[in-house]
Amino acid sequence: MNRSLVTVAAFAALTAAAYPAPPKAAPAVAPKVSVAGVRVVGVGYGEDGREAQAFNESSGVGLALVVQTAGAGGIIAFDDDTSSLDELTDSTGKNLLDEASIWPFPKLTKDGKAVIVEMKARGVPAAGATDVHARGKLSLTTATGSKPVKVPNVALANDKTFKLGTGIVTLSDVEATGEQTSVTFKGPLAVFAAIRGMKFLDAKGQPIEANSAGSGRMNDVAMASYRLTTAAKAVTLEIDQWQGMKPVVVPFDVKAGLGLAQ
Repeated sequence: MNRSLVTVAAFAALTAAAYPAPPKAAPAVAPKVSVAGVRVVGVGYGEDGREAQAFNESSGVGLALVVQTAGAGGIIAFDDDTSSLDELTDSTGKNLLDEASIWPFPKLTKDGKAVIVEMKARGVPAAGATDVHARGKLSLTTATGSKPVKVPNVALANDKTFKLGTGIVTLSDVEATGEQTSVTFKGPLAVFAAIRGMKFLDAKGQPIEANSAGSGRMNDVAMASYRLTTAAKAVTLEIDQWQGMKPVVVPFDVKAGLGLAQ
């Protein structure tokens, strides 16, 4: 046998003994889905069954699901477009999936550990039914944490731009009145989805009072508006960006009755 190969093999064996293999990382825990609430509304009364309705709601079943996650990361976003309610039946087998929809505005906790998603359909459970069964999927985005990024000397003027991540953000609707300035930022939806928060700093690095004036999207363009207590012509932006973003599809298959059985 080649002596050099023997030497290398021996060295490798000694190294392995001196430096044991690191322990395997614990497998990621899949998000847990359970029932947070259920609402059943019978057929209404009066003209077209709409004059008097219980809870001022249309007849049907409303279901609220909570998704909980553990570990260092958290849930940062929900996508109703790629989520779906595929099956909704009662314990007698009646199909309740008439005019089913998922509410696009979830309730997300500050720590990102839980999000409640609401959905509903117009089907009414049969007399004597004891529970409802729902099956489908929820599309979420998770992140491992966030990191602040500073963008210095951003001119508060229309059509000014700055680079953020892989995209370009443009300023518009800039209006200055005395010590107040309003501004809207527009850019790719993917870039804005990675923003956890935004702060404004003056020339001395001191925080500028700022209030959100709304946000929205049009196709793949997102926008966010702010009212700033400053007459400065330029500011430094401190943008807290999500890190380790990852899309996650969470299937659900739940039953709900008066006891919110899962």
